[in-house]
Amino acid sequence: MNEPPTESDGTSEVNPSRPATIIAASAMLVAMALGFAGLAIYAVYDAVRGTSDGLMPMLGLTLAYLGMAAFYGTTGRALWQRRNVVSRGVFGALVLAPVGYFIRQVGQNDLAIMVWLVMVLLLVSLLAAPTRDAVDFERTADGR
Repeated sequence: MNEPPTESDGTSEVNPSRPATIIAASAMLVAMALGFAGLAIYAVYDAVRGTSDGLMPMLGLTLAYLGMAAFYGTTGRALWQRRNVVSRGVFGALVLAPVGYFIRQVGQNDLAIMVWLVMVLLLVSLLAAPTRDAVDFERTADGR
């Protein structure tokens, strides 16, 4: 039977083989995937209800949302399994920079700041030394 973690030495790790940075990055990626899946469901609902600008734009938007959900979900799952997907995760985080910019341009400053905060937290979690070491991410071309 699994014992709960103890704090006898002053530290408390959920799983010593899986660093907290991997847990945090995976959770953020999966949460983003669930958010995009929710947006896809809403786009279908909006198209069926008839309040959107047309069926084809909503279909395209739904497919884009589903693609993003699949990208972030598979990246989060692969990172959870300690596969070397740091580069793919960094790309997914950097995609949020222009998203935040355009959200800010339409007057949603608070939402833009939250998007950029998620981007920074995701980058920090992915590029942290424990994450890179756990997935055997090479820091330089010569392996140092």
